[in-house]
Amino acid sequence: MTDTTLADPAFSDGASRWNTGIDLGALYRPAYNYSFGFGIENLNEPDMAVSESNRDPVSMTLKGGMAYTDDTLTLMSALDSGKSASGVDRDIRFTMAGEKWWLGSGFANGDLAFRGSLAFGSRNFARMAMGLSLRMKAMQLDYGFLMPLRGATLGTTQGNHRLSMTLRFGPVIVEPDYEVRMRSAELDMKKAQREAELAAQEAERLAREMKDLKAESEARARQRQVLQAPLDLRELAARFAEEMERYWKKKSGGASSGERIAILKKILAGFGGKDLDVSVAEDELSELEKGRTAAQEDLAVSWNYYRKIADRGASIPERVRLLETLIGRFSKTGADLSEMRGELDSLKGR
Repeated sequence: MTDTTLADPAFSDGASRWNTGIDLGALYRPAYNYSFGFGIENLNEPDMAVSESNRDPVSMTLKGGMAYTDDTLTLMSALDSGKSASGVDRDIRFTMAGEKWWLGSGFANGDLAFRGSLAFGSRNFARMAMGLSLRMKAMQLDYGFLMPLRGATLGTTQGNHRLSMTLRFGPVIVEPDYEVRMRSAELDMKKAQREAELAAQEAERLAREMKDLKAESEARARQRQVLQAPLDLRELAARFAEEMERYWKKKSGGASSGERIAILKKILAGFGGKDLDVSVAEDELSELEKGRTAAQEDLAVSWNYYRKIADRGASIPERVRLLETLIGRFSKTGADLSEMRGELDSLKGR
């Protein structure tokens, strides 16, 4: 017969226990779209045994992962490692996941998302999950499905189904995530400027080496023109050289790409097709137009991003500040800023 009045020796030192766990983590983002993380949970492995004569430490867990994100797509992978239930071996689990949003999908005037993940690891562990979301202005519906792919429950369960609904009240506060994007873009721009400075220094060195050769070659070419060319062609060549000299001065004075393109087109219209070597102007114009095309493509990406934050409810001062930053960045590239300037004038007139 058991004496129920005797105290359980397991609780001789008390019926509860508290302790402190230490976690450490680090996050590295080399660019806005990419991030790498590492974390250690329960670094000190706190003892949670109720009895002083026993020991029940919370095992230390190591976690690492990396992710790629943009406006509508997220891809990630993670690796976790912790002690198994036996306390001897370590369990390792690897997870891959992704999420895609279709903004303004047209379905019920909301945003639609699909997400999925696959995880597998030691001790025959394997699991998959999928989910859908519908996000509208004042409501969001989320559905998730979790299914084991291996183990004792395989074939005996229909998985876990989770459904949730979120209702939103009050005005929408727009997160100024574009500030983070702009900061990242500024860092990228500074890095590109530094690389451009190094390239410019190398170009200057090469230019100094080529300057004497060019001067000698031009002198010989002028001599040949004087000896061989008719008087009117020699005069035309001299005028072309004067026009190009004015162009180089404009360029060194900081003229914008659009202004330089207009000058070169005018020069070629006046001197092209007259048995005169105008290749230096043609080559310069070709490089400028390539740069303007690239700038126009970058401007289109920035304009699309502006439209997205405007549609999400960014305030007028925020939109004005972003437009002014973008116009300043592209003002000397030769890109067409008329639509962006019109939007800025419209906002300032409100």
